[in-house]
Amino acid sequence: MKRGTVAKAIALIERQSQILVDPTELEDNLQEKLNEHMIKPEFVSSTWTFYQVNAREVEFWQANEDRKHTRLLYKLNGDRWTKNTLWP
Repeated sequence: MKRGTVAKAIALIERQSQILVDPTELEDNLQEKLNEHMIKPEFVSSTWTFYQVNAREVEFWQANEDRKHTRLLYKLNGDRWTKNTLWP
């Protein structure tokens, strides 16, 4: 999985969203997991899930307060993507 080393190490601590009382505890745990990562760089957290999407069409939508939303449609044509702007 193409994630940064620190992101992988933090995930391996497996304490996300828990209350952090002492910042040095984070640094100590992070250093431990970084050291482990150097030994086994392919190891990732068991909580991670990998998905692969093979899209032929993707729409990105950005809201606007006056409801003139920006909508971009990308379609795969052969080996190239074409981009179109859609009406709000």
